[in-house]
Amino acid sequence: MVRRNRNDSVPVSMMWARFVIRSNRAFTQSGIGKHRGPFGERQVGRYDNRRPLGPLRDHLGVEFFCATAVGADIRLNELDNMHNAEFISIGTRKESWMYLPVTELKGVLPALVFLEAVSKREPAPFGPKVVVIGSGNAAVDSTRTALRKGSAVTVIYRRERKDMPAIKEEADAAEAEGARFVFLATPHRIVPDEHGGVKGVEVMKTRLGEFDSSGRRKPVPTEEIRRHACDTVIQAVGETVDPDFARGSGLKIAPSGVIEVDRFTLETSRNKFYAGGDAITGASDVSNALGLGKKAARNIDQRLMGASRFDRIMPKFEYGQTPPEQPSASKRREISARPARAELQRSHVRPGRGGGPERSRPLSALRHKRKSARPPHA
Repeated sequence: MVRRNRNDSVPVSMMWARFVIRSNRAFTQSGIGKHRGPFGERQVGRYDNRRPLGPLRDHLGVEFFCATAVGADIRLNELDNMHNAEFISIGTRKESWMYLPVTELKGVLPALVFLEAVSKREPAPFGPKVVVIGSGNAAVDSTRTALRKGSAVTVIYRRERKDMPAIKEEADAAEAEGARFVFLATPHRIVPDEHGGVKGVEVMKTRLGEFDSSGRRKPVPTEEIRRHACDTVIQAVGETVDPDFARGSGLKIAPSGVIEVDRFTLETSRNKFYAGGDAITGASDVSNALGLGKKAARNIDQRLMGASRFDRIMPKFEYGQTPPEQPSASKRREISARPARAELQRSHVRPGRGGGPERSRPLSALRHKRKSARPPHA
């Protein structure tokens, strides 16, 4: 199994491993990149308000080869000779970059670099005033992380709030924790200071024009320029599949820039190599990655064993459409008194930046283990 440390590579590879193990296949995971943990971007690219990873790491029953760069430490041809099948879930590791004048300044950095440095407790080059360019989940994660580190954060987005691709609850929580959002504005120029740093960002106001292929109205620049003072600019404008790795591996690339696969089997242009997750769909969500990991495991097992065994491993649920007269006995249906709404809200928040409430808290290890044990349909 070949995996890079980014984004959906973790859920898709873990789901694939789960079903491969259940079908009694030998399994090895080779991480691609410099990270020394098996959980990639879910481990080093997110702050501590995410799920703890200890329960996942301790209950997988998988052999990991971390800090092993495929292409440098080991080549795909060697993996091909060592295994009967390989699954590639390299995710979208390569940062998209908005090329503005003087983006080489020391105060300008990609979102993933910033999140990784903070997560690994390394010195992160950011100051008290941060501007985040973007509106996706990486942008919101960067915003909330900078807020927790004591910075004042302004988010620049070229469309309206309703067009943000980030999870709405996450964006609302960021605003509640103190982030300032500037909509209908696109970056025009980064303003340098006399020491080679950043002292501000100039943005051009936009208006919405005709609808584009994404179903959203296209932002049209105007002539109005405004400046926002800052000492750090975090670019979070998206990620793409690393084309150099894919081409160097002998894999065919689709015109959209993702790895081309057979849509039914998920096999790539290279025999015995399968792929899934963002590497074949582009930036997507965890649910799609989980489904593709399961689909790839089914197809690989069927090819190696010459029979479809997944219906036996994962039997289908059979149920009728008539509701029962009485609910079945279950602790989940026990009715207990709940505290008043105000008291419930106070018990679920803790102080954030400046003493304000933090809108989300990490799951405990026990709660995470219980959620992980639930079937995907639950």
